Amino acid sequence: MEFKPMKILIIEDDIKDCNSFKECVKNRDDIEIVAMTDSDLEGLKLVKLKRPEGIVLDLELNNSATGSIDSLDFLDNLKKIHLNYEPIVIVTTHVNSKRTYDILHRNGVDLILYKDNPKYSSEHVLNNFISLRKMDNHCEEKSIDEIFEDDENKISNLINEQLELIGVTSKLKGREYVHDAILYLVQDDSNSINVIQYLVNKYKKSATTITNGIQNAIIHAWRVTPVDDLEKYYTARVNYETGIPTPMEFIYYYVSKIKKEIWFFSNKKLWKVLEIFHSFFLSLRCIHFLCMLFFLPFFSIFRHFSSSENTAKFRAFDGIFILQIQKYEGERWWRIWVL
Repeated sequence: MEFKPMKILIIEDDIKDCNSFKECVKNRDDIEIVAMTDSDLEGLKLVKLKRPEGIVLDLELNNSATGSIDSLDFLDNLKKIHLNYEPIVIVTTHVNSKRTYDILHRNGVDLILYKDNPKYSSEHVLNNFISLRKMDNHCEEKSIDEIFEDDENKISNLINEQLELIGVTSKLKGREYVHDAILYLVQDDSNSINVIQYLVNKYKKSATTITNGIQNAIIHAWRVTPVDDLEKYYTARVNYETGIPTPMEFIYYYVSKIKKEIWFFSNKKLWKVLEIFHSFFLSLRCIHFLCMLFFLPFFSIFRHFSSSENTAKFRAFDGIFILQIQKYEGERWWRIWVL
C-alpha cells in the first residue's frame, strides 16, 4: 500500500504558531500542510478545495471574516458542506472550560489541546493527527491504554478540567501531585509500584511531603468551593467526622471518574444506538399520552349517561384505560372495554 502524507489545513491567526507549524513539517514526510488561513469563511472554502484529512482550528480567531469569534460557526458550517468523509478536527485553545469542551465535542471536534499546557507544541499537535489517523484505520475495539497510548495530553486535559471544577486550582502546590497520581493510575492498571512511591521517585520529595501537599490541596478545595458544587462534582461519600476525603480516596475517585469518561468517549457508537432506543421509547410514551387525551371525553359521557338504575365505572392501571359500564336489565348486563 502506497504511503501518503496526511494533508492538514491550519486555521490559525497567531503568526508565531503558523511559523512553528511550517518549521515542524520541514523534517517530516508524514504530514503535508495544504493551506493556512486566519479566517473561518476562507477555511470552509479551503476544505472544499483542498479536501484535507485533518484541520487545526484555533478557538480564539480574532481575524474572523465575520468580525466575531466564529470557530463554533465554522464547525457548524463544516457539517453543512456534506463531505463524503469526516476530517479529523483538533481545536487549540487558551480556554480551559469543561462546558466549552463539551460544546466542542458535541460539534464533532476529535481532540482539544490546551495551549497553556507545558507539553503543548506544534509538534505535539501534528503527532496527535497521526495517532488519530491510525485509530481510524485500525481495529475498532481497543483497550483504554491502546486508544490513548499516544494521547496522554487528552487524559491530562480531562483531569485538569475535573480538578478545576472542584476547586483544586493550578496555583496549589499539591495540584501537580494529584494530577500526576491520577494520570499514573489511569494509564497503569497493573500498579507496578505504589502511587506515592511513584511520585517520590518522580519529584525527589519525601512521601510525607507529597501526602501533605495532596491533603492541603483537598482541604483548600473544601474550604473555598461552594457546597452545591462539591455535591455536584464530587459524588463519593465523605467521612462525616472529618468532612473531607483522604488523599487516596480523592485520587481513586477521580481515577474511576476519568476512566468512565474515556470509556464513554471510546464507545460513542454504542451510545448513539442507546439514544435511538431512548427516542423510540419516548415516542411511545407520547403516543400513549395522546391516547389518554383522546379517551378522556368518553369517560365524562359515560358518567353522564348513568342514572339510578344504570351505573358507570371506570378504572385505569399503568396508564391503559379500561372503561367498564354495567347496565342492569333483569339478569342482563354489558361491559364496554376501551383500551
